[in-house]
Amino acid sequence: MNILKNLWRETATTVADYLFEQGRYEQAARLGQKIQEMYPFLEESYCMLMRIYAALNEPFYFEKQYNKLVHMLDEEFAIAPSPDLIKLRDECRKQLTE
Repeated sequence: MNILKNLWRETATTVADYLFEQGRYEQAARLGQKIQEMYPFLEESYCMLMRIYAALNEPFYFEKQYNKLVHMLDEEFAIAPSPDLIKLRDECRKQLTE
């Protein structure tokens, strides 16, 4: 069963990335939310949704997603955001102000 779940996750992530690249942000967001729902400890889904909300110019949802990720990292793994995550946050925030 784990093999099928992992295959679904990989396929769903690929499809969400494709939708994002095609500018179909709402569809990508719905799929990203489903991925996050099924895999709440997967940092990749939070980052994907942060990028999508920045592209949609939705600062509230972007910040909510970032804060949710920071909270999850702290609560579940007792770690702070990585430098790559901070960089992504800053890039998205810049995009939101342009």
